[in-house]
Amino acid sequence: MSPPRQPSRDPRLNRGPPGPSCTPLRPTPIRIQDNNPKIPFVQGISDLVNSAVKTGSLQAEKDTLKKGQELAQGLLQKAQGQKAFPSLIEYFQQASDEHRAKLGRLEETSRDLRSQIEQHERDLNNQWTTSISSSSRVDEKQLQDEIKAAKDEAKAAKEDAAQAKAEVSRLTKSNQSMEKTLEDFRQRLEKMERASTGRTADVKYLLETSTKLGAAFNKLDSGELPVEVTNKLCQNVTARIQPQIEGVKHLNTKLDARVAKVEEEFVPLKPLPSKVDDIGGLVQEHAKKLTQSNVDKTVKLYKQINSVVPRLQDMTSRLEKVEAMAARLETVEAMGPRLDTVEVKLDQSKNSVAVPNGSSLSQTGLALERLREFATKQELQIFIDFQKAKDFDVYDELAKVQSSVGDVQKQLDTLKDEHSQRSSQVVALQADSTKFSEQIAAAKAETTRISDEMKHLAPMTALQQLWGTMNTFHQNLEGCRVGMHSLETRYNSLSTEPVVKSMVVAMQEMYPSAGQLTDQVAQLRQRLEEELPTLKQRLDTLSETENDHFNQWQHTAAQRLDDINRLRNDHTSLNHTLTPLWERHAAERKLPSEDDVKNLRTELGLLREKLSSLASQTSEIKTQSNLYKEGNGKSYGELAEKIQTLTAELQGLKDAFKEMKSTNKDNSKIVKDLVGLVDKLGDGLTEITSTNTGNSAVTTLETELKKLGDKSLELMSTNTGNSETLKALEMELKKLGHELAEVKSNHLENFKSHDKDLKTLATNIDDVEDRVLETLEKKLADTLSQALQSNASQPIESQPEDELPAAVLPRQESPVETPRSTVENGSLLPKKKQKKRLRPSGSEDERSSLPSGSSNLVSSPQLSTRETPVEGNRRKKRKKKGDARAEARKEDAILIEDD
Repeated sequence: MSPPRQPSRDPRLNRGPPGPSCTPLRPTPIRIQDNNPKIPFVQGISDLVNSAVKTGSLQAEKDTLKKGQELAQGLLQKAQGQKAFPSLIEYFQQASDEHRAKLGRLEETSRDLRSQIEQHERDLNNQWTTSISSSSRVDEKQLQDEIKAAKDEAKAAKEDAAQAKAEVSRLTKSNQSMEKTLEDFRQRLEKMERASTGRTADVKYLLETSTKLGAAFNKLDSGELPVEVTNKLCQNVTARIQPQIEGVKHLNTKLDARVAKVEEEFVPLKPLPSKVDDIGGLVQEHAKKLTQSNVDKTVKLYKQINSVVPRLQDMTSRLEKVEAMAARLETVEAMGPRLDTVEVKLDQSKNSVAVPNGSSLSQTGLALERLREFATKQELQIFIDFQKAKDFDVYDELAKVQSSVGDVQKQLDTLKDEHSQRSSQVVALQADSTKFSEQIAAAKAETTRISDEMKHLAPMTALQQLWGTMNTFHQNLEGCRVGMHSLETRYNSLSTEPVVKSMVVAMQEMYPSAGQLTDQVAQLRQRLEEELPTLKQRLDTLSETENDHFNQWQHTAAQRLDDINRLRNDHTSLNHTLTPLWERHAAERKLPSEDDVKNLRTELGLLREKLSSLASQTSEIKTQSNLYKEGNGKSYGELAEKIQTLTAELQGLKDAFKEMKSTNKDNSKIVKDLVGLVDKLGDGLTEITSTNTGNSAVTTLETELKKLGDKSLELMSTNTGNSETLKALEMELKKLGHELAEVKSNHLENFKSHDKDLKTLATNIDDVEDRVLETLEKKLADTLSQALQSNASQPIESQPEDELPAAVLPRQESPVETPRSTVENGSLLPKKKQKKRLRPSGSEDERSSLPSGSSNLVSSPQLSTRETPVEGNRRKKRKKKGDARAEARKEDAILIEDD
């Protein structure tokens, strides 16, 4: 029997062993004929339960939707932080809106379910009160009878439970006695195994020698070995054995002397062999008796076990019955306080209740029976689950009994083996007392006898192998059990030394010594002294950067205020300019006619034709300009050569100026005149570059002239003499100016025709744009008149600026954009440059169709403009020239002040 289990601190080891697989005890369901109609009370309970389940599921869905909404809201906030992905923002916004809508729907359904639950509760309360008030004396008698029957059943169940407990205790005692007997058998078997281990080695050696000798004698008897081979073998054997034989002879001589002495002493011991034989016979008889007695005992034990098995089966069936009775008992005990309350209510209602109808009594009786059956089923299932845990011990004891039967069978097999081994050992001991020849004969007889026995024992080998495997399996299980117990003991005997050591270390860390604290304080002080200057520097830099940022912020704030004020002024001026327009449109309030629309369509067709013709003309002009450039390539080359010669002359002038730095200190007026001439030359060169943009030599000449002018300004402080050389220099510069003028006159004539063509093209484009703008102005005027006609009931003059209608206020973006300008503020036209151009006669008729007040609109100073590409390039060039001249004048003024 295994040692008793001790409670372990590990909860995984406290679980009971698994019992044998058996069908669980389930109560037989009580079939009720459902012929009766539905009871409203039970129906109300089922509706209440269904609504509660629905509310629970809705709550779970609501929680999941809330989590999803929170996640979508967080992602939406992140996406709003990154405004470069508007599609993500829309997606997450839509997801959050969907979650919000679903949550709203779930809230509405949950409210409906709550109202339903409250209604069901009210109905059940009313039905319960009515059923209690309508109970009768017949129901009271039935309930009393049922209570008495239940009490009787509880008493019977208690008695059966007491009997079952007594039976279980008796079975446990019998199992303990059987386990003790099995333990005694095991101890005996262990002793016999220890005694037989020494004999098995000798028996194996004798069997091997006997088989070898038998094989050799069989070969000699059959004559398989030839004579020559046998002679050779004998010679080899004799050669090998000769020294041993001599040694043996020498030993024999010594032994003969000793044997003579022993024989003299052995005379009184001659009757001992007969006594030893008699003792051997007695030992064999005793062994046979022991084996027979062991076999008889095991057979008896096996019969006892076979007789115990049906009793155990009967006990299991009785235990099942007891479980059922105990379940009923527990249900009755659980229903005890309920029945007591029912009795109290019945006693209270005896005097105050009238006799009800029979239908209500039957309905209440059925309801009580169904409730009772439902409660008994649940409590019976709980008790069965509890009883299963208790029955594991009984199943373990049955398994142990079965294992003890297997152990007895194993012991029988081992006893049989020991009997055969002992008999062979006795024969071997008797054979050892004879001489070598007698040993060979005895070995032959022994081999024949063993072979005969093996033939008889051949059918038993398979059974022995099976029992051997079972024995090894049992030994392995015992080893595992011992290991588990050893692990449990180790787990229970764990010491707290490492915990105490860790606590000591933690205490030392929490409360260090004074020396450690002083060292740490010194280290921290040193680190502070090292890091304080760097921190001070960082603070200074941070304060400086903060001041810079503050100043920048103030500057930007001032600029923003200026911009806001400027925009406000622009807004006020626009409002002032727009007032006559609103007045004029309010006065007219006319809609366009069908003739006007037809005229607009015809004009648009003409404009399209003109635009197509202009596009063809521009393509022709471009091709002519390209051909002209290709044809005048030689003139460009000559101009580049001339410019190179001029740059060479300028280099010579630079050298002359360098020589004059040491001598010239007078005549600042001449130098000023020279600077003026240089400015004129620079203007001429800029004009040349504006007409001849492709020549890099001209730009280099211009830069060289600028450098020369700068150096001449530097000479203003140093030139004090040599007026003759300066005059000569002035004359040379005049000559250079004349040459440049000639170059300009020669090459500008070539470009005049090209400029004329471009101007005509620009005028044609401007005419087309003017016509388009005029037609758009008409359309916008019509739309404004319609808007004003719709708002005729509200006078415009009486409205403030903030309350103007959307059709009257200036719009930020107009729906129509032209290639020249964007039409803004209702029917306003963009301000054109004050430049007279020749217009075709058709535009005058179109201009005459405009309202009389359009001249005021065109002349308003606050309207936006848009330039053509040619005008924009010219304006940029003029701005650059003006900036360069202003910088040169500033440098001249500085040099004059230095002089």
